[in-house]
Amino acid sequence: MVPRRLWLWLSFGFACAIALFAGLPAQAELWYDVNLGSLPEAQGWLYFTLPTVTATLSDGAAVFDTTSASGIRGGWTRIADPALVRSNGVELRFTVEVVAETHTSTNRAGFSVILLDEDRRGIELGFWTDRVWAQSDVPLFIHSEEVLFPTTGQAVSYLLTLSADSYELSVDRATPDNQHLLGGPVRDYTAFSGFPNVYATPNFVFLGDDTTSGAARIRLQRVELTRLLPAPPSLGVVRGADTVQLRWSAAAGIDRWVLESTADPVAGPWATDLSARTLETEPGGGAGVVVTGVAPAGTQRFYRLH
Repeated sequence: MVPRRLWLWLSFGFACAIALFAGLPAQAELWYDVNLGSLPEAQGWLYFTLPTVTATLSDGAAVFDTTSASGIRGGWTRIADPALVRSNGVELRFTVEVVAETHTSTNRAGFSVILLDEDRRGIELGFWTDRVWAQSDVPLFIHSEEVLFPTTGQAVSYLLTLSADSYELSVDRATPDNQHLLGGPVRDYTAFSGFPNVYATPNFVFLGDDTTSGAARIRLQRVELTRLLPAPPSLGVVRGADTVQLRWSAAAGIDRWVLESTADPVAGPWATDLSARTLETEPGGGAGVVVTGVAPAGTQRFYRLH
């Protein structure tokens, strides 16, 4: 789910679109790194438990343990800012080992991960030692799709991705061949009416034990969040006698894209094109079209939006 950039090759007898290439996602935000020598609550997270349980640092991990007594729940929470827009794509990477886990209901897990976007839609995943599964929303909080996968024995780097209508969990190998584990539709848990009601909180992220019907001991090493960029609009080309006119759509009548050009799309460098541009709005407002004229300079040019 990587956004695209469109680049155009313009020579001065003709103009044509010749390729689409992958653009870079927004830079990952480091939300937790055990190598910094502190617990998540010292790196921007809120930590809570009922009753009080102290998290510790041990052997290169933040250790959270609710197995010492029945009824303990809590963990680490964080509100993403800026907002999470799942239609663009949201990626949560976390490296964790489930050392031990118990549950008294097949609909509960001692370790859970919750990722909700700005519309409070997203997914809650439950982790047992031998599988990962999703919580349903209709009916509410019932064991839904699952995958058999050992979550214990070693730390695993997971990649949880939200898109407009679905989520995907995979093993993050930092290569194109990530191992797909689980996927399904995004869920809406706002029908929940208990206290505290985290499911009514936009941009909410949670790692921990959120039930009195389960317990776990986990070792957390790293958390990253990436907001993917939306794909830019296609570039249109109108060839005039002395100029080339580039046109692209402006959603909601707002031009938010940067136009760049280069003589060599491989070696670069890419420079921001400062040609004057106008915004042609449609009748009644709303969407529009951005128009800019590019004067031929005797050499071929490549253009892209990002």
